[in-house]
Amino acid sequence: MCSKRWVLLVLGLSSARGLTGQDLPRLQARADSLAREWRHATAVADAIDSLERARVFVGHDTIRVGALLATMSAAIPAGLQGYPVALAVRFALAVLVAFAVFFAVSAGTARTAGIVLALIGGVILVQVIANVARVDLDLVGKLQLVVLNWPGPLAIFTGRWMLIDV
Repeated sequence: MCSKRWVLLVLGLSSARGLTGQDLPRLQARADSLAREWRHATAVADAIDSLERARVFVGHDTIRVGALLATMSAAIPAGLQGYPVALAVRFALAVLVAFAVFFAVSAGTARTAGIVLALIGGVILVQVIANVARVDLDLVGKLQLVVLNWPGPLAIFTGRWMLIDV
């Protein structure tokens, strides 16, 4: 009975010594890094697969045909002219911008998303505090002008979509 305890004690001490020689924090950091890279590669592959399936399923001329149908079915008064190709190009650019924004968000890390959300939350918090203190400060309005008006990155969503002319 006593010899079994000594054997277990010796085995326990030798295994603990072996684990400390492996530098566990370094191995854990490497495993986390590999897991993060694997998740990123899987997300990119899934995005590419979904875009490929959408392209095969939908086809290439869907936007152009939709713009033609929208222009032909709309009641345009006499003397006005519609621009279905320009509408199709504008819609295609808006789709590309939306895909770029969503892909950038999905490809980013959790830390990057946290920083962006903290910045947006900070701007809103400063705006609310300024309004409560009755200070004339319009950060959200200025941010909206910079992001949504020309030449902002999301100006394609807020421009004129009524592409008709006299």
